[in-house]
Amino acid sequence: MSDSQIVGSTFDDGLRAPHYLDRRLLSAGDLKADQQTMLARLALLGQAVGAGVVAGLAVEPIGSDTIRVQPGLGFNSRGNPVRLPRLTTLSLRPQPASSAPLNDAGRFHECTASVGSGPGGVPVQGAYLLTAAPVSRLEGSAPVKAAAGSTTTPACAAQWEVEGLQFQAIRLSGFSKETGITTTNRRNRLAHWCFGSADLPRLQRDPFSFGANFGGLAQLGSALTPCDLPLAVFFWNGSALEFVDMWAARRANGQSSALTSLGGSLSQSRETTGQARLLQFQEQLAALQAQNLPAPVSAASHFPLLPAAGFLPMRFSANTLAPWVAVLVQELVAEMAQQANLPIVGIPISAIVLQLAGPITNLTVQLTLTANQSGLFPEQFFGKIPLRYMLADHDQIDAALQRSLRRQALVVAGVPAVEIWLAEADLLRMIGPSLIQAVTQVTVASPAAPFVGQFVALTQQKLRQQSATRRDQLLDEATPTSQGLVGLFLNPEGTPTPLQGRD
Repeated sequence: MSDSQIVGSTFDDGLRAPHYLDRRLLSAGDLKADQQTMLARLALLGQAVGAGVVAGLAVEPIGSDTIRVQPGLGFNSRGNPVRLPRLTTLSLRPQPASSAPLNDAGRFHECTASVGSGPGGVPVQGAYLLTAAPVSRLEGSAPVKAAAGSTTTPACAAQWEVEGLQFQAIRLSGFSKETGITTTNRRNRLAHWCFGSADLPRLQRDPFSFGANFGGLAQLGSALTPCDLPLAVFFWNGSALEFVDMWAARRANGQSSALTSLGGSLSQSRETTGQARLLQFQEQLAALQAQNLPAPVSAASHFPLLPAAGFLPMRFSANTLAPWVAVLVQELVAEMAQQANLPIVGIPISAIVLQLAGPITNLTVQLTLTANQSGLFPEQFFGKIPLRYMLADHDQIDAALQRSLRRQALVVAGVPAVEIWLAEADLLRMIGPSLIQAVTQVTVASPAAPFVGQFVALTQQKLRQQSATRRDQLLDEATPTSQGLVGLFLNPEGTPTPLQGRD
């Protein structure tokens, strides 16, 4: 007897496809039904892949009233592919009515987009969501055979159903109700309104009713249809673009959650939103740095809400850099003395550290600060927020970054302190040449003098090893120039050893 048995079956609302066999009469309706069934099956596969952007579809402003969309591929929540084969420019100025796509082919009849104010309309001042939806239209001409016995002239019909995309700007009227918006913080506040940063604290209070869909875009209701794929948000000041922010709306594609409860805690959308939150900050920060603003960029003015962790291109003052250098010098000297096995009897490692560390640190700081530095002073960026500096390895930084994707946003006005983690290998890369130069210039009294050559050799060896085995590509991409250094800021959760008191 089999261990399994059939307990039922159902064909309710099943997909229907024509059954083909010899000598069966087929009509255009039969062939179209077959196509629609295949499209429906492909859409189910698209839903399994998950809604979002697969590749490309980057959005950027061109001039004051034009948006450019790069070629790419994504899937809407229906599972339909959203494919843009060529670079496309979109003008926010009045367009002739004939430029509107004709969705008359029926292939994407369920995705007939509403035109809002219609072609020729001009956006009113406010924030908008840019979306793309699949549409189709008929093109070409094909002859149609007259029916048997008909005396009328044979007609023609459209030859092709051509797939395309229709772009739509949906006004984010909910954002206009937000308070405390300024010209400097508007982009940041709009992005976090989309992310739902203000909603996440509710997850801790009631995780069972907090769903996977949250944030400003979830408030759009029927204005944002399952056919639409969000690409970016932009702010129109009434006559020109103020900014275009891609990551506020763009999400990597991911599988829809099958969870029936605790969706807000366990769904993959939390992680994709965290990724977008981090990338939005990095992109906006890079754009601000490129503008060479007269006043320093600060969290209080430009970023009242920050990702739970992010990379900050850093500049150093002497007071900030000296403790980092002192710790690194002490560790190098201790390792050098250990390798040398202390041939001078009775001289403890601590004595060598004390004799070498002080003067080497001071000169290294001077030499490093004379080089061109790019980035931001952390104390200026974070203002009055207390900072704790940490040395960490790349694994610790990577783990902290991954954990941060599901954490709440960092509210600058209420955070008690911020930690800044710096990779030891990156610090050595930045100060290494100055460190070697400082060691060779410092006159060290006996008995430490014989170890200066070994110290230089050890530092050079570490620099070579670090260059050959570097794997922190994310840090490299976030660093504007080779002279810069990137630190990871985050809410305190302290797994690395604090800078102070490190042995």
